Amino acid sequence: MSETLNALLIEDSEDDALLTLRELKRGGFNVVWERVETAATVRDALLRRTWDIVLSDYNLPASFNAPMALEIVKQINPNLPFIVISGTIGEASAVELMRQGANDYLMKGSLTRLTEVVRRELREAEIRLERKQSVEMLRQLNETLEEKVQARTADLKSSESRLREAQQIAHLGSWELDVQTRENSWSSEIFRIFKLDPDCPEPNYEELLTYFPTDDRKRFLHLIDRTIQIGETFETDLQIIRTDGSLGYIFVKAEAIANEGGQITRLFGIIMDISDRKLAELQLQHTNEELMRATRLKDEFLASMSHELRTPLNVILGMTEGLQDGVFGAVSDRQIKALKTVENSGHHLLSLINDILDVAKIESGQMILDLSATSVQNLCKSSIIFISQQAQRKQIRIIEQIPQNLPDIILDERRIRQVLINLLNNAIKFTDVGGSITLAVSLLSGEEYGEKSFLRFAVQDTGIGIAPENIKKLFQPFIQIDSALNRKFEGTGLGLALVKRIMELHEGSVSLTSELGVGSCFTIELPCGNAVLPTPKPESQPSPVSHLQPIPSTPLAPPLLLLAEDNEANIATISSYLGAKGYRIIVAKDGQEAIALAKSDHPDLILMDVQMPVMDGLEATRQIRLDPIFANIPIIALTALAMEGDRDRCLAAGANEYISKPIKLKQLALLIQELL
Repeated sequence: MSETLNALLIEDSEDDALLTLRELKRGGFNVVWERVETAATVRDALLRRTWDIVLSDYNLPASFNAPMALEIVKQINPNLPFIVISGTIGEASAVELMRQGANDYLMKGSLTRLTEVVRRELREAEIRLERKQSVEMLRQLNETLEEKVQARTADLKSSESRLREAQQIAHLGSWELDVQTRENSWSSEIFRIFKLDPDCPEPNYEELLTYFPTDDRKRFLHLIDRTIQIGETFETDLQIIRTDGSLGYIFVKAEAIANEGGQITRLFGIIMDISDRKLAELQLQHTNEELMRATRLKDEFLASMSHELRTPLNVILGMTEGLQDGVFGAVSDRQIKALKTVENSGHHLLSLINDILDVAKIESGQMILDLSATSVQNLCKSSIIFISQQAQRKQIRIIEQIPQNLPDIILDERRIRQVLINLLNNAIKFTDVGGSITLAVSLLSGEEYGEKSFLRFAVQDTGIGIAPENIKKLFQPFIQIDSALNRKFEGTGLGLALVKRIMELHEGSVSLTSELGVGSCFTIELPCGNAVLPTPKPESQPSPVSHLQPIPSTPLAPPLLLLAEDNEANIATISSYLGAKGYRIIVAKDGQEAIALAKSDHPDLILMDVQMPVMDGLEATRQIRLDPIFANIPIIALTALAMEGDRDRCLAAGANEYISKPIKLKQLALLIQELL
């Protein structure tokens, strides 16, 4: 169940506020929030309701900034956690904010610690409140006791008895230490905390110290000496060793008491047993460490499975492509048809692998959106082109209802295209021959939608329809409605689960209306408050090269390529194809051998596999780039990992380009030709 968080956002950018809210929701919070951006609205919001935390940008409109906001917050609620999230704050400004009372600061664009910081501040605020309540209770009790002493009333003993009872109810123990004699006295509650026999005499000061482990004993003595010297009040958490050998935790607060001449003569303090809470915190910490370890193991498993599954697929698809291109000799039309079937099945298997990895990445919070301004027209056209051949085979008519001059919208174009293609593919799969599919786009705004506008994509088909009781199952991973042994339609049940997760990452939604025998309509809605006017495009664009140009014939030897790869099947596939294209190939089977061959043979280009024995491809690339002779040699990284951030790691190591396996050999040959 999500934890409700009342968050006040002091932020002038709606986009930045939405990013912060999305990170909090991803961390498990059900956020009740309000966005304000001026001193007046901040003060009004603080007085109007109770908040758990304040998240503030540094620079705000109308000469208003985080220090001013912090001052207002501390005036109204000094204990309210205040966290600064900014992209411009310098170290000096951050330190000054912390000195003034801010609890922490984070940089925009890197909010992965936000959930951790918020949970930590909420826990500390709860602890501070408990301590404040305990100290206030003790203060009130002490005031009552002091009044009784000053009045010298006859019922002094009765008052002291009531005080002890109140301390026992609050699980508070009081203690007193004479500075000169080091004699101490304890209340009866402290006997319970340390599990002492109540009939035994009070332990003296030296015996008291034996109940603390060495480090905590030294800290306790240091705090006592400091309090005696300068008269400060101290409070701290300490570990104790009870008389039965068990470990516990206590909260200790003490203050110095001076005589009429101002000389400190004694210390008076309280002790609270916080063992249960401390043990719960330690258990939570242990659980978090186990969860982090499990997440790390899952990431390693996903990376390993990605490599292990893609490596044989690379050989299957590569060999199939080479056979169709005649690299291994002439093939008949009948064999070409069979090879097409193998290729289509291989690409289908690759799409299933990608779906499984995508679902796993989203569930673990590792999928990061690549947001940019996107043309809605181009997005829809490219999605329809992708499924047009399937529609033609079933004689299904595609109807487009896409208005002109729609604004560009900020989104992850690749992921939303993945959503549209998934919905269009499903519509084709479940629509009979001769049916129709409609892709309609509309812009929604008005009072019923509040301050935001939404862009709606609707995919309507004339297919078999879905029963109402099955609609809820559709968006759950690995669940199919037609799951019997004689099921008619293939699939893993992951597609619509991916659609739902991707829309949630975009703060959007997906819905469905359907009628059996009539058809279905899947609708996705994306917030477009951040829409921008479409950028003018040139009237004509040069068409991309779609075929391999022949290697220019020169009196020089053909280009020499160094292939660093440890898998024999991949070596055979890539070498055969590129050899047939006129390249000379030398092979290294680990990173060290690749470095040696690069220095001895001076290849014109290097194909570097990432995962290899002895030395991996990233380290080999770094070592090659250290030699000035090879500073400009093209290096293409080849990897079967295909996980988030792999491309950036390869380019950072020194690679010019990155290709994930399974490799399209034509694409590889084009890239080699371009780099040479």
